[in-house]
Amino acid sequence: GSEESPFATIQHGINASSDGDTVLVQEGTYNENVNIDNVDLFLIGQNRETTIIDGGSSGRVVDIKGGIYPDSNTVILKGFKIQNGSADESNGQYSGGGILVWNTGDFYFSNLIVENNYAETFGGGIRVAGGSNTYIDNSIIRNNSSDQYGSAIYIEDNVTLDSVAVYSNYNSPQYSTISLTSNKTLNVTNSTITGNDSYGINSSGNNYINITNSIFFNNLSDGDETEF
Repeated sequence: GSEESPFATIQHGINASSDGDTVLVQEGTYNENVNIDNVDLFLIGQNRETTIIDGGSSGRVVDIKGGIYPDSNTVILKGFKIQNGSADESNGQYSGGGILVWNTGDFYFSNLIVENNYAETFGGGIRVAGGSNTYIDNSIIRNNSSDQYGSAIYIEDNVTLDSVAVYSNYNSPQYSTISLTSNKTLNVTNSTITGNDSYGINSSGNNYINITNSIFFNNLSDGDETEF
């Protein structure tokens, strides 16, 4: 596509791209489920409030597959609202209702709103898996839900949160808002995790968690406020 004659869908722009390309997306609501598969790509929305990818509760909103080791990819996703994703038995996806990242690569999410997404198992908002490093900055993750761990984010790789607001996400109190599996690294800087109805962070196994200049407040488990 071009500025004069843009593609009608985001997926069309992605499919026409090669490694290293930038896809610019004008403001509007795009009712689609986007797949980025084994390509280096910058996907840039005009404004996160008005450039909306709506999954229509028919499946995951954004599915990002990196390379198979030793190959890897770099993907930048910036300036979008990611909403109304659903990963459940009906579509065979189960986890990562808003965004799923898997396989090998470096993934950068900036200036996003991830909201109103659901996963039947893990990662209502975002699930990160499979040998990647994921960086999320200047973003809002809110009003997502899951039936198990990680109503906001489920982490199976290394993740950095910088200037991220995580609030009003919900699942059963015995689970968590942000969940890590074993032998992972989570860095949280200048971020606020508040008003979620389960633990702020749950860590399973031997993980490294570094929290700097951040607020964890009013996150609940079993009806009681917890530190994390």
